[in-house]
Amino acid sequence: MPSLTNVALSRNSDGHLEVLATSTVVGSEPTLWHAQEDADGKWSGWHPFGKPGHSRPTTVSVMPHVTDGRLEAFTATERDPSVWHRWQTQNGQLCA
Repeated sequence: MPSLTNVALSRNSDGHLEVLATSTVVGSEPTLWHAQEDADGKWSGWHPFGKPGHSRPTTVSVMPHVTDGRLEAFTATERDPSVWHRWQTQNGQLCA
């Protein structure tokens, strides 16, 4: 498991918590990670959420969409001037 930093936490539309974090492993692919709370209050393990841009992610923010509560995540990277964006295709399921 990589060392995780820049943790962001939010509730999805059914009230369960979801957390995203950036990896800080030197020499590895830059990656975001995701974990979520289930209906029993137990947490899933950490799962890769994707590789943003061409450098290591430095920050992450997550917010529920105003119309339906699906979560949207945003991150910036060390050398990429753009903002990287991912979202849930349905509650509890991140897009690929």
